Amino acid sequence: MVDKKQHFIGLKNPQHQQQDHMCIPSCIKTILDNQFNLTHKISLGKITKEICDPLPHEYRQHYPKFIPKGITGIRESLTKLLKDYEIVVNHKINLSKDNLLSLIESDTYVIVYLDLEEYFGYRGTKISEKSDEFVYHSVVVIGYDEDKQIFGIWDPLDPYEKKKYSFDDVRKIDYKTFLSCWDKRKSRGIYLIDEKLKQKRLLPYLPKDI
Repeated sequence: MVDKKQHFIGLKNPQHQQQDHMCIPSCIKTILDNQFNLTHKISLGKITKEICDPLPHEYRQHYPKFIPKGITGIRESLTKLLKDYEIVVNHKINLSKDNLLSLIESDTYVIVYLDLEEYFGYRGTKISEKSDEFVYHSVVVIGYDEDKQIFGIWDPLDPYEKKKYSFDDVRKIDYKTFLSCWDKRKSRGIYLIDEKLKQKRLLPYLPKDI
């Protein structure tokens, strides 16, 4: 269990989501730029091409032309994309709140899957089209405050307003709402670790890759 009451990793030049299917690519781009300083090495377009599949033509009238791959597909595609940078891709389910706090404490950004309907209801965003294909939205968890029982997140749907963000600048979500939205999507998380720091960063009690 993490004893520290508050921690914020920091955030510079986060990626804004440009299209409906690009929440995960935008989150990955934000992490690569901030955690690994790869701003000019890997483009958002390249990430999107690697981890998204074309949607069948019969759905394209109402939905985006592409949709993110499944859990295994994203992990394999990201691993291939990042192989030259010695970055370990972790894509897990059933992470706990303590897992999440520990990762943040180690300055590791975590992409989480939140239930689309509940989270959008919380943030007051209308869902344009309901579909079995689009049931989650992804955000990056970048901080927490134990006293206030809140997480700080970067939601790629939020407007890009400044180059550098503090904990006060980013969107907050209370633990109860966050954990409810997260649990409905099997408490999934994606986080990236520098291979050279793997032994220091990788926490032994985290669930194994699925």
